[in-house]
Amino acid sequence: MIWVRQSDDTGGVWFECLPTTAPPDTLLGMVQRGRGAGWLAAVADPVEGRAALLACLTDDPRWDHQVESRAEFYASLAVALEVSAADIAACGDINDEDHWLVAETLTALSVRGDSNARELLAQRIPDTWFEDLMAEPTLPFPPLNAPLSALLGNEHLVSHHDLMHRLRTTTDPDDLAALHEATRDPNRRGFRSAMLALAERGDTSFVTQVGDILAGNPVGQPRAGFLGYLPRLPARDSLPIARLWFGLPDSRDDAALQVLALHATAQDVSAIRARLAVSESTYDQCDLVEALGRVPECGPYPELRTVFTDACYSYLRRESAQALATTDPDFANTFATECLWDCEAGTREVGAKYAPATEQVQRRLAELAADEDEAVRDAARRRLVGPPAR
Repeated sequence: MIWVRQSDDTGGVWFECLPTTAPPDTLLGMVQRGRGAGWLAAVADPVEGRAALLACLTDDPRWDHQVESRAEFYASLAVALEVSAADIAACGDINDEDHWLVAETLTALSVRGDSNARELLAQRIPDTWFEDLMAEPTLPFPPLNAPLSALLGNEHLVSHHDLMHRLRTTTDPDDLAALHEATRDPNRRGFRSAMLALAERGDTSFVTQVGDILAGNPVGQPRAGFLGYLPRLPARDSLPIARLWFGLPDSRDDAALQVLALHATAQDVSAIRARLAVSESTYDQCDLVEALGRVPECGPYPELRTVFTDACYSYLRRESAQALATTDPDFANTFATECLWDCEAGTREVGAKYAPATEQVQRRLAELAADEDEAVRDAARRRLVGPPAR
């Protein structure tokens, strides 16, 4: 185990004990990372594959337990390797947060129709857990035609999509007054939504204030609101500022990275590649990889292949797959096929679009036509009747 300093967009900082990950070119290392190549290698070597699967369930290998997908990946591998639900349950106490992956994998097996997995879950999860879920109160939703000040004050009860649409498009003087009023106090509810909406409306009047605030490394809700402002501005306004803020030793750099991930051009490639070569921040790497994907005319970028194979964070591999697909002419013949078995839906979708039309790929596409993710299902079904993307 290793202790790693973590942080988030609100400025929160904590230390998390992460599992030691095996080298990326080993069967265990690939299965830990959730790579499609790991799934295929495990099935080809059932003895080693079974050992790797149980090791991952005993010691959760995810870099971010809250967002990374593994349950369906490990459940499908368990079925292929004939690993029983009892063997999986023996990997840890499913009521212990360190072993939630065991519970998630058993749940995935249960959804697949494994009655033994369902019975083990029923035996081990306290009934009160379900009772507490059912007892959560239902709060009234304010109507969307309510005064904007009321909606912003209760934004946690309103559809974010609908609220942002109104904030972006309204021309009502009272709405505009409420929108600007919501930006006066960074700690009040509605502040972040108001800042994002004003940016999307092309209002650059907050640039100086945002820069000053981010230079002080704010935390909590103020950080989230100020940090999201610059990336939401049109590229013509945000990109020149991002180039000035890139590499600064404070939160302005975080905003700059998000802008480059959206709008990088050939002018930015040298700086992005130099930063990626030395970056130790996984979140920064995600933005840098996405930024390179915006500039296919300067590719291919060999470092994206290294990120794809080595990344412990499956979201980072997803970003690298998407970037490789648009920048590397050899992607279809190197990584696209294994993407079809990846733990992350976004990576499987990339594979469904770009993998070559082999018999193995066609069989897998037929399976993915019933994938749990709608975007993957759609991409697989289109490929079954059409050629790969170019």
